[in-house]
Amino acid sequence: MKSLKWIISFLLLTVITGLIIYNNSNVNNLPNFIFYDLNNRPFSKNELKGKETLIVYISTKCESCNEALQQVKELAVNHPNLIFIVVSSSDELPISKEKFLSNQIDSAKNIKLLYDKDRLFVKRFGLGFVIEYPTIFYSDGENIFKKIKDLRTVDDFIKKP
Repeated sequence: MKSLKWIISFLLLTVITGLIIYNNSNVNNLPNFIFYDLNNRPFSKNELKGKETLIVYISTKCESCNEALQQVKELAVNHPNLIFIVVSSSDELPISKEKFLSNQIDSAKNIKLLYDKDRLFVKRFGLGFVIEYPTIFYSDGENIFKKIKDLRTVDDFIKKP
């Protein structure tokens, strides 16, 4: 009888633990982060509270990222209420500055150009070992946070006024 109680207790504990892990793995909240602007000022998740946001992680060495920068610029004009965060890795900062300025990517007020000084983007955003560039995430500013495949599908995700 005593061993039956232990077995039942163990099974209940296993089920409860599994449910907790499952529920936490499906949380779609924007992860905490601090990135830095081109003047080395911190920019955190708190500054986006309640704001619909598109986060684009790039490498200035990839050709499709250069195309993505142009798409971001066009999207920013067409969607002035959407915040665009463009994040580059810290070892690319000099190249990023040059690319951003040459593409006039900083001309729109709703684009934030940031770099990953602490190299935590991959870990915080759960990218694992294989990183695709550009990597794009969407947040509705409240509870939806998801990875999207293509900037051309942004209109499918953003809130309609």
